[in-house]
Formats: sequence, structure tokens, C-alpha cells
Amino acid sequence: MINFDSVRKNGDLLFESIRGSHLYGLAGPTSDVDTYGIWCCPVSWLLGSGRDYLPDLKSEKNDDSWVDIGKYIKLLEESNPDAIISLFTPADKILHFDPVLEPLWDIKDQILSKACFKSFSGYAKDQLMKARGKNKKISINPEEVKTRKTPIDFCYIVRKDGGGTINLQEWLDKNELKQEHCGLAHIQPGKGMYYLYYAWGEDKSLTTESYAKSRYPGAPIHHTRYKDELDELKKKAGEMITFRGILKAGEESEQLRLTSIPKEVQAEGPLCIFQYNQDAFSAHCKKYKDYWEWVEKRNQDRFVIDAEHGFNAKNLSHCYRLMIQGMEIAQGKGLILDRTGIDADILMDIKNHKMTYDEIMTLCESKQKEMEEAFEKSVLRDLPPIDKLEELLIEIRSNHYGL
Repeated sequence: MINFDSVRKNGDLLFESIRGSHLYGLAGPTSDVDTYGIWCCPVSWLLGSGRDYLPDLKSEKNDDSWVDIGKYIKLLEESNPDAIISLFTPADKILHFDPVLEPLWDIKDQILSKACFKSFSGYAKDQLMKARGKNKKISINPEEVKTRKTPIDFCYIVRKDGGGTINLQEWLDKNELKQEHCGLAHIQPGKGMYYLYYAWGEDKSLTTESYAKSRYPGAPIHHTRYKDELDELKKKAGEMITFRGILKAGEESEQLRLTSIPKEVQAEGPLCIFQYNQDAFSAHCKKYKDYWEWVEKRNQDRFVIDAEHGFNAKNLSHCYRLMIQGMEIAQGKGLILDRTGIDADILMDIKNHKMTYDEIMTLCESKQKEMEEAFEKSVLRDLPPIDKLEELLIEIRSNHYGL
């Protein structure tokens, strides 16, 4: 199995550097040290069908990201910001460098082209969308996913009095009935529609009042007939059908359980009819899973701050930085990574929520226009040297594999 340790052990690591806030001079007390790497996949992956080819290695939090040299060259051809940033990483932030890469580093200035406008502005817009995206985990109300709900929470009974719907669990509680004594039959061809029957005799805790109220709505619940009737049902419980319940007990059920309902029970009619919204339940399960996975991986301090303001400031800081760096590339200044003494103060203000969302948006819109104008006037080449990059890929692989 290929992983970070095996790549190092096999001598296939070509490059590793510090990335993120520590690279840009924007690190705070709680900032993690993340890495970017380039490696060479086993030669057998290239000689074979390619089915085992794995272009990326990522840590659990995606903080450490390494790419195979083949994908890395392709990213440079596309002017990918992360790939280009690695070329301009200063020596004190480089953790490992294989001399086989020197010919590539020698032409790094040629890789800066007008194509950077599309890639840098595209990445900036992605960060903007993530900052307040509708699917952003920060926007999920924790109360919605505090507990994993069951299918019953997404079942609804239409009130006979025309007063809308009532949740099935709420209806069961109101009538002091238990889901494990229910029997369900699917109504064909209705989607998600079910008949509900009840095994009265099986429910040993059922009171006469609840029995009369549920089975005979509107009847005088204290009538001795109902007590005698319920007592008789409980005595014969072992002789009668045992319903399977709505859900299987003790498991995180995702499906409703159906029961074969005897004809004599069907003839009495169902206790109620309800609809199960399975799509809504599936959406809840996904949201629940995604949210709690995110909780395990998030930076707690930053989450608390971001949650108070309603947007991810780190994403907006990335957005602004990418626009400024893109503009500097267009102006012929190269790729300036360390923002100390340039705009680090502004970036830290954004990152630490010292600016409002609207203020940041106004600033980013202004820089977007400046970036567009800078690339329109730029004297950079239109595209990176794609043919040269292809030659270097062959050269690097040949040298590494000893071919």
C-alpha cells in the first residue's frame, strides 16, 4: 500500500515543502504545519495498464497533499496555483529537494503566463463560494444533527380533522402506543404510503383508556366493554400474530419493516395511514455523517470564531491573497509568497474577523478588477512552455528510474 511513509522509505519523494499560513507569513498560535510534496510512482504503474496509478496522496484532513510527478507536470501546464507556488517556495521552507528537479526549477519564471489569470481568479472564486457556501458545514445548525434521527421521525399522518399532518412518533406517544407492536403494510402503488395496524394484546402496558381512545376514537373510554376486550386480547396474545414493529430494535435502521397482515385483521381496517419521506431521511443521514466527520477534523478555535460571524474568514483570506498574487504575476513581479511587510496586516485582519463580510467583499471586488486590468496589460507569454514541460517529465522520470 502506498502512503507517505512508504514513499519516503522507497526513496520516491522528490520534493516536500511547508505550505499554507507558515509559508505566507500568516501563521497564528494555533496554525498547523501543512506540507506539499512531489513524488514518483512505482515504475510498474506506468508500464502496466495504469489501473493502479494513484496521482494523489492526502492526509486525513487534506492538510498534507503530495502529487505524482506526472500529475504535477500536468498541473503546471494548467497554471495550477498550488503547483506554481511550490516552484517559488523559498529554501527555508523546503524540507526535501531531489536534484533531479533542478532543470524544472531553472525554468520556473517561464511557467508564469497570462494563463495564471484564469487559474488564480478561479481559485479565488472557489474560496469565496466556500466561505459562505450553502453546503458549508459551519452553516449547519448543530441542533439539527445533535442526534441521528430514525425513519419514524420522517413519517407523517394526515389528520382526519383536516388539521394538517402529525408526526408518527408524536402520534404514537400521544396515544401511548409503541412502535415495536405495530404492523405495516405498503399501499400500492402509492410511494411511501403505509397502513398501520397494532397488536393490542402484545402490549402488556397498554391501558384501557389508551386502547379505547386509539382503537375506538370518540367512544366512552371508561366503558367496561373495552376493559374486558383488552384483557381478553392480552390473554390470547401468544396465540395471535406478533407484528414485527416499524423498526428493528437495537439498530440504526434505515428501512421500515413490513408485516404480513392476516385477512381478518385487514378486514377491521388499519389504525391509520401515513407517508414516509425516505428522501428527507437520507438527506438527514448524510448531513449527520458529514457534520460529525467535520467536527472531528476541524480546528476548534477557528470554528468557534467563524460560527459567531457566519462565514469562514480563512477562505476569504485565501481569496484576497490569490487575487493580489495573481495581479503581481501579471505586473511582472513574479510570485511573492511571504506577505510580511506587504499586505500581511490586511490578510490577518480578514482571517481574524476584524473586517465585516461586506467590507471584505468590497475589497475583493476591487482587487478583482485590478487583477483583470493587470493581465490585459501584461507582457507575459500566453501559455506556459507545455512542450518543454513534457520533455522535462520524461527526463525526470528517466533519471529517477535509472533508465
